Amino acid sequence: MVQRGKQICVIAMVDLDHFKRINDHYGHAEGDVVLVSTVKKLKSHLRPYDRIYRYGGEEFIICMPSTTLDQSSEVIERMRVVITAQHFDVGKAHVTATFGVSVLRASRTVEESIHCADKAMYRAKAAGSNRVEFDAE
Repeated sequence: MVQRGKQICVIAMVDLDHFKRINDHYGHAEGDVVLVSTVKKLKSHLRPYDRIYRYGGEEFIICMPSTTLDQSSEVIERMRVVITAQHFDVGKAHVTATFGVSVLRASRTVEESIHCADKAMYRAKAAGSNRVEFDAE
């Protein structure tokens, strides 16, 4: 649970780029291997009290309490790079990820903050994927 108001918290929406191609070309078992490996990579860059949630399919939400946008940028960029560097034996699938980042604000609901992160992620995808975009609001 995130307490809003006094504590700042960053929300990041993560989408694995072109993941449907992996499932379609290599099968769902390989897709599952990619998902599990990717989540392990993401968790390896998070603190014990940060959280990662599966939002749907190949989308995840990362919650980083006590973190500003500036503080999160280096961590999120490292996560993006480590995901891209993964190598998979079966099918030699290659994975990249696009991130949208927002701050959980007292002035908006959690859902609105997630929506802002989602919008930032879609701006990043429109700009070419495999990148990080920050909420402008």
